[in-house]
Amino acid sequence: DEGDDVRKLRRKLFDLSNGVLNQEILMPVKWLGFEAALSQKLSPDSKYIPVDEAKQEAEACGVGEFDHAIKFLHRQGVVVHHSGSSKVVLDPPWLMNRFTKVISMPGKLDALSRHALDVFKQKGIMFREYLETLEDAELLEELMQKFNLICPCQHDGKAAFCVPSIAPAMKPGKELEATDVPSLFVTFPRQLVPMGLFTKLQVKLISEWEKRFPNQLATPSFYCNYSLLPLIIDGDVYDVYLIDLHEFIKITVSPKQDGNHFKFASHLLATLKKCLDDLKSQDQLFLSMTSYDLEVECTCCFGKEERKCSRHHEIQCHSDRCGHRHFWKLSDLQRFYNDQSPAICRSDKHWSKVFDIKSVKIWLST
Repeated sequence: DEGDDVRKLRRKLFDLSNGVLNQEILMPVKWLGFEAALSQKLSPDSKYIPVDEAKQEAEACGVGEFDHAIKFLHRQGVVVHHSGSSKVVLDPPWLMNRFTKVISMPGKLDALSRHALDVFKQKGIMFREYLETLEDAELLEELMQKFNLICPCQHDGKAAFCVPSIAPAMKPGKELEATDVPSLFVTFPRQLVPMGLFTKLQVKLISEWEKRFPNQLATPSFYCNYSLLPLIIDGDVYDVYLIDLHEFIKITVSPKQDGNHFKFASHLLATLKKCLDDLKSQDQLFLSMTSYDLEVECTCCFGKEERKCSRHHEIQCHSDRCGHRHFWKLSDLQRFYNDQSPAICRSDKHWSKVFDIKSVKIWLST
């Protein structure tokens, strides 16, 4: 005999499941015909078609809003198409396999010198001449950049691509702490950086910065867990370090000149937000459910704990991954700043401390 609590729980689960089902986007009947027409184009010798051909098929099926229809099919994993792309891939698994083969790069390649192969394995840099030898080279280059898997660069005077996902790991040094600009931290609800996000963010950030400020002359350094991006604005150079610390991403800025750095910080923050929002958009199938916060560390308590760190067993632990670490969300600090209210740290059970909001003013809208 079921009790009242069991019946209530069953009713809640039933309502929740119905709510999830009702969230599904209805698909117009004409879009089904468009999907079927595209599937008929797929064959062993035809894995993708020009976007203009796909538009003609949509028109023949009576689909008036091509962009909405193709985006829907992309989100469903039926096709692969990014805004502005010249092709529509009809076989997504085929494309993923091609990406994997390109990035893994077989050891025996007639078209590639031993030096080029060593550079790829040791530094994560792929020469364009290798990519150009592959079948469907134009499509692969276009979509690998759209997916933020590769970033154009120069190496030994040759056109190349940085491939952060296969670059070696790097252990950041203490020099990253020697800066007057407070570090930013990208945090996530599950206290874990989503798989694949960091390497995509590295490529996306440098690409978006170049769109805002063309003629970036310095070459970035990419590693699978770390990157140095020399960013230029109004002739001034700023070294921006991105570090994947597994639970969150640390962003440190090192100005190469004295002066007011508020303009740079404002543009960097806006660019970073755009990159993260783009990466968690519905077009990015594996990251579309990701949320994030931008935060700064609390200087009231960080590195001042009298207890031993639960992870490193040190008193007054200064590790980036200290077990007692306390962050402030920029959104909360912005609200405190606007209201002229104090930000009170209560990490210590015996007394409260007031966090100096002005110390991170460079990241706030003032």
